[in-house]
Amino acid sequence: VRPGCRCSYEYGGTFWPAEEMPQWLVDVEREVWGLLGGDSPTAALEPPNSCVLNYYADAQHFVDWHADDEPVFEGLGRDCRIVSLSLGATRPKRKHLTFDLAAGDIITMEGLFQ
Repeated sequence: VRPGCRCSYEYGGTFWPAEEMPQWLVDVEREVWGLLGGDSPTAALEPPNSCVLNYYADAQHFVDWHADDEPVFEGLGRDCRIVSLSLGATRPKRKHLTFDLAAGDIITMEGLFQ
């Protein structure tokens, strides 16, 4: 999480306490946010306050269909941007459209998408 954020994360019955992002991850986040236009003077959304990393070793690893509606994302009460960076094996992504996310691909879900 960003400094000052004490928000924990829970998914599938597993709890992770807040852990401050290391500098290398802050640098990656800043670079991705810039590529997405988040650092533009007209950008309406704030940079993320946290991140969750998922690694898919092979086609057997996946996360079931779910909503990123945990309090840490603040997406139920206001517009937010959820940025997902895919790492590891290519996984299909299905939400109205079907396409594959390969290692290094980035997808965003914005507004009240959740």
